[in-house]
Amino acid sequence: MQLEGLFIRPDQIRQIVRDDRPPNKKMQAITAVFNKVGAAELAEMAKRRILTSLDEILASYIVEDRILERIDDPSRPLHLRAFMLLSMCTPEVLPEGKASTLARKIIVKHLRRPNFEVEMVKEVPDDEKDEVLRRFHVQLHRCGFMGP
Repeated sequence: MQLEGLFIRPDQIRQIVRDDRPPNKKMQAITAVFNKVGAAELAEMAKRRILTSLDEILASYIVEDRILERIDDPSRPLHLRAFMLLSMCTPEVLPEGKASTLARKIIVKHLRRPNFEVEMVKEVPDDEKDEVLRRFHVQLHRCGFMGP
C-alpha cells in the first residue's frame, strides 16, 4: 500500500515535512495527516500501523529536537511555558498517543507543584492575573486535564 510506504518507512519528521516551518507547524502538519488517516476507510491493521508510525515520528521529533526542553526553559516566565506546553496537548498539534504523553507528563509535574497557580502568575501584572488563570483553566479543560 502506497500510504504505508509514505508514513511507515520515514523515521524522522523531516522526511515527511521538508521545510523550515516552526516546530508547532510541523507537528500540526503530521497531526493533520494522522487525523485524515484515522478517518480514512483503510484496512484496520494498515491504519493502525500508519497511525503508530506517525505517533512514533512525532514522539522522536519532540525528544530529538528537545522541543519540550526548549518550551519549558526556566528562563521564560512560567505562565508562558505553561500555555505553550498546554498548546502541545491540543488535538490540532498532537494526537493522543506517545507524543502527547511526553508533554502531558511535564504539565502534570508542574500542576503538582505547591502553589503552582500563584507561582505561574507571579510575573503577570496584577490586573491580568485572574484572566490568565481563567484562560489557563479553559485550556486545561480543552486538553482533557479536567475531565470531559
